[in-house]
Amino acid sequence: RSDLKFLLEQVNSLDKEELTELYKKQIKEGRLSDKGGAGLGFITMKMKSGNPLKYEILPFTETLSLFSVEVFLNRIH
Repeated sequence: RSDLKFLLEQVNSLDKEELTELYKKQIKEGRLSDKGGAGLGFITMKMKSGNPLKYEILPFTETLSLFSVEVFLNRIH
């Protein structure tokens, strides 16, 4: 829970240039998870939307939590 919250807070605190640098760093140094991801999903969501990620982490059991994330996209004319 705390690792996920830390990652989301970090991503939300960065501006466009800082996100780009973090993205590049993750591609070069990112550790692949068991599922093959390098932790780029939240970075990409924030970069593409230009808005902070709204999230909620609710304890479900001692070992499980319910996680939700909302990404708001600006309307394109």
